[in-house]
Amino acid sequence: MNMSLFNCHLRPYASRSLHDAICVARNLVRNNAIVYGGGSAEIACGIAVEEAADQIPGVEQYAMRAFAEALEARPRLHDRHLVQLNLLRP
Repeated sequence: MNMSLFNCHLRPYASRSLHDAICVARNLVRNNAIVYGGGSAEIACGIAVEEAADQIPGVEQYAMRAFAEALEARPRLHDRHLVQLNLLRP
């Protein structure tokens, strides 16, 4: 394999990765708020909707609970897909 050709193709990716890492560090210095990944926002919203459903009388609470279940199911489906692709351990 021609190493100069390999370097020619690899350099833009390495440069972009380094730029992204520097931007992340800069943003953390400017504002240290972090939004957690991995579906944690969806899980937190699902829990909040489920707790709010406890306060609603009647049939409406079932719709809220179904919505909460849907919010929580999305990250689990994503994780299951990553396990199938061998990108995440079960």
